[in-house]
Amino acid sequence: MEKPTILHDIPQGYSSYITNAGIKDNSLDLGIIVSAVPATAAAMFTTNKICGNPIKVGKKHIKKGKIKALVVNSKNSNVATGEEGYRAAVDTCKAIARELQIDKSEVFPSSTGVIGRRLPVEKII
Repeated sequence: MEKPTILHDIPQGYSSYITNAGIKDNSLDLGIIVSAVPATAAAMFTTNKICGNPIKVGKKHIKKGKIKALVVNSKNSNVATGEEGYRAAVDTCKAIARELQIDKSEVFPSSTGVIGRRLPVEKII
């Protein structure tokens, strides 16, 4: 995996990182935004009967109205992947939280991409 790129044109108190985790190809497919302090957060969610595992986890994590990190992957939506996909969303949050020394509930996950394929969480971690 290549070294993450640190972006500099962001608001004071925030850091952002993008990298290729190798989810599908060699393009940038993982981004993380980190707040130095708990940031006020709100989210709009789909009303579809079927929602992705990051949405299920995100709904739990956003309840307090504060997060410290947002992690977004592309190339894989982690939708229609069952319990394994739910664990992948939770494990992604745990890994980011461990690295940042914060609680996993302060990490908001998001995914976009192909539906129905297993998220290669080991590449993200």
